[in-house]
Amino acid sequence: MASTKALVTLPPDHSTDAEWSAHIDDLKKWIAAYPGSATARIALRKPTFSMLGSLAARLFNSVANSSWELFGQRIALAKATLIEAAHLKENALLV
Repeated sequence: MASTKALVTLPPDHSTDAEWSAHIDDLKKWIAAYPGSATARIALRKPTFSMLGSLAARLFNSVANSSWELFGQRIALAKATLIEAAHLKENALLV
């Protein structure tokens, strides 16, 4: 798993879908390693929404079913993650 600093830093704008997915997978590992951490879940929100912006721009020009599916998956992941974070203890922010 990457360092905490690397996990909260977004990949460059020109990153591929695979690079974004790898970053999101690392964040999911952080959540699995520290299930009580709100910070890990909040960190997952950043790349999810950034990637959504990139996907939305591509969807505007060329809408493929697979793109819509990925868009929906990322929205669902962001929503579920933030709902989980909202239910964690306030003192669980730094782990």
